[in-house]
Amino acid sequence: VKTGFAEMLRSIETWLNRKGPQRVILIGDGFGGLLALALALRFGRSLKGLAMVNPTTGYVQQPWSELRPALPVGPLSDLLTMPSPEGDLATISQGVTRTLGLRSASAAARAGTLKFRLKAWLRDGWETVRSELRRPAIRTPLPATLLAFSAGDLLLPSKDEAQALKPALEERCLSNKLEVKELDSNSHEPLAGDIDFVEMLENSPILQAPKDPVSDFK
Repeated sequence: VKTGFAEMLRSIETWLNRKGPQRVILIGDGFGGLLALALALRFGRSLKGLAMVNPTTGYVQQPWSELRPALPVGPLSDLLTMPSPEGDLATISQGVTRTLGLRSASAAARAGTLKFRLKAWLRDGWETVRSELRRPAIRTPLPATLLAFSAGDLLLPSKDEAQALKPALEERCLSNKLEVKELDSNSHEPLAGDIDFVEMLENSPILQAPKDPVSDFK
């Protein structure tokens, strides 16, 4: 059974409502960042924080629209549209794994799975987020947020994506509660490398204690 974006969202919402969101920091990279943002837009500042790394939020690229050569990102679009002797997406997914070393691609090696995820996860996820972002910012506030992106992402335009997403986050985060951080990485999955995410999180507005106006006065 393939689970769509709406079902995933409802499942996590149910869990958060049962456990209580007050001490929860939603963390996601890539598609996980899109899912985390959709949840944060619903739970708002009842959450402790939101951390996204290279979120595929669809401002710059929408690869689910069609699997064809016009996809705007070269490396991925070439692999998605290359001729396949078997004529299915399984071989394409294996090519993504071999060429780009994506952990997620190996999980999508079955025929039809990649196409399903592009449409039922990415497309539907972005439409959900876009619907939330159409609402006034005062009705869709966000908790303290960290947005990190790879400066030289070779798979997706994560830097452009982060810059396009930033204004919507600024409208919804309290003053000094948003950090946009550029990572010295060419990978779409920088957390699989030597990035110290724990340190980055500890130094972010999410875990930094608010300044005391008296004791911190200089």
